[in-house]
Amino acid sequence: MNRLQMISGILSIVIIGSIIVYFQYRFYRTPIASTQDQAVLVSGGSLKDGIPSIDEPKFESVSVADQYLDDKGYGLFVSLNGKQRFYPYQILVWHEVVNDVFGKTPILISYCALCFSGSAYDRTVNGVVVQFGVSGKLMDNHPVLYNKQTDELLTPPFETQLKPVLSLVMTWANFKNNFPNGQVLSRETEFVRDYTADPYKNYDTNNAVLFPVSHQDDRLSVKTVVFGYINDQTQKAYPLDLIKSAGTVNDVVGNEEVVIFWDEKLETVRGFSKQDGKEEPIILRSFYWFSWATFHPKTELLEINE
Repeated sequence: MNRLQMISGILSIVIIGSIIVYFQYRFYRTPIASTQDQAVLVSGGSLKDGIPSIDEPKFESVSVADQYLDDKGYGLFVSLNGKQRFYPYQILVWHEVVNDVFGKTPILISYCALCFSGSAYDRTVNGVVVQFGVSGKLMDNHPVLYNKQTDELLTPPFETQLKPVLSLVMTWANFKNNFPNGQVLSRETEFVRDYTADPYKNYDTNNAVLFPVSHQDDRLSVKTVVFGYINDQTQKAYPLDLIKSAGTVNDVVGNEEVVIFWDEKLETVRGFSKQDGKEEPIILRSFYWFSWATFHPKTELLEINE
C-alpha cells in the first residue's frame, strides 16, 4: 500500500466515523414531535419498551431485600389500603414504571432518574384501568409513558392527567427501620438486570443535564433537590436543605395555609394543609431544581432570609 492509498484509507475511516457520530447525535437529540409551545419529545436512546415496565410486580420481605439494597439508597414509599410498600430506586432505575394494585386500587409507580422524581398515581382513566409502558421518548429529560391499550402517549407532568397518590421519598434504611413488616418490590422482575449497579453512575454528583430543556431558571443550581407542591392556584418549591435546616416552615401557597416540615423519624420532607381547622396531608414531589422549574416555569420558591 503506497502513501496515497494509506491517506485515502484514513480519510475514509474518518468520514465514515463522522457520519456515524452525526446520525447517532441526531438520534439522541433530534426533536420528534412538538407537544407544547416549547417542549418537544426527543428520543431517550431506547426503543419503545426498551426499558421494560414491571406489569406483574412481586414483593419480598424486608429481611430478604436487605441482603442487597443499599442503606443510603432512595426509594418511594406508598401506604394504601392497609399495605406499606417500598419501591427501591435501585430497581426503578432499570424499569421506570410499575403497574401495581393495592387491594382494588390500581396504582402507577413512575420514576425518573434524570429528574430525581418518583411518584404514584391512580391508573384508572375514565373508568378504565390502564397499563402504562415506557415509550422510549423524553420530554425535558423526563420519560414519556404510553397507554398499552390505546398507544396514546402520557406526557409529563402526569398529575394533569392522572390523580396523584400520596407517596414519600425515603432511604432504604429508614423504611426497614420504621416498617419492618412492609413489602419491598422484588428483584424477581423476569428481566436480567444488575440491581446493584447504577447505569447513570455519577450523574447525581455533577451538573450535567443530558437532554435539552425548554425552560431554565438560575435561582438555584441545576441539581438542587427540591420538594414541590401544586394546588389549584400556583406551585411552590421547597429546597431540601432549607427545610432540614428550618425544621418546620409555615407558609401560604396561593390562599392555602400549609406546613412543610422535616420528619426526623423518616428523614424526609412532608407537609399538610390547614383548612377549616383540619390538617390534611399534601402531596410533595421531589425533583432536581432544573426539572421542577422546567415543568413549572412560574413556580414560587421558598427563600429564608436569616
